[in-house]
Amino acid sequence: LSQTASAELVVLHGLLLGIAPNLLHEDKRSTSVSSGQLCTGYFYRLLTFRGVLTTLETWVWDALIPLKHRIFLWLAFRGRLNTKDNMVKKGWSEASPFVHCDTCPAVESIDHLILRCASASVLWGKLELDVLACSATNVLSFVEQAQYQLRFKHKWNVAFAACALTLWHARNDRVFNSTVWTEAYLHFYAANMLNLWSNRARTQEVKED
Repeated sequence: LSQTASAELVVLHGLLLGIAPNLLHEDKRSTSVSSGQLCTGYFYRLLTFRGVLTTLETWVWDALIPLKHRIFLWLAFRGRLNTKDNMVKKGWSEASPFVHCDTCPAVESIDHLILRCASASVLWGKLELDVLACSATNVLSFVEQAQYQLRFKHKWNVAFAACALTLWHARNDRVFNSTVWTEAYLHFYAANMLNLWSNRARTQEVKED
């Protein structure tokens, strides 16, 4: 251990020495490891969420969404995707010499790409969420508020995932291949992705049966 870690351990040991169990009251605490076994997932949730189940976790880790796309969502919600603003922060000047979106007069952040970019307004307008998308402070806030405005509530997180991924793929095709997707193709791509995920889930159910 480092000197700092050793000093912290001594302080912690001193604090614990001053704590004694109260034998007059029944200990009603229960283990947070339901399976009785410790695993990396348990410690990850403990470190990330302090043991509290968050809405974000249930939105992202949905079995209907393929794993690689769940990872994309997680990075998007955490603001860790390689958008131009992040690349400039990392000093990747050759890959991204400027932070501005190539279609809008705004900084290209994940919030801009998914909520306020021209392509985003096409998809959210279809769901009558374009006004909310423009006013939401960030992606997480948008997803949380949108579930109360939509006519459908079930699996809204999956619909959002398909739309967010569509916008990211459209952005990449525009940046790397100079290809601009039409409104019709944006709608088709998102709907087709939802169909693929749905068919994949049904196939998986049949295999398990």
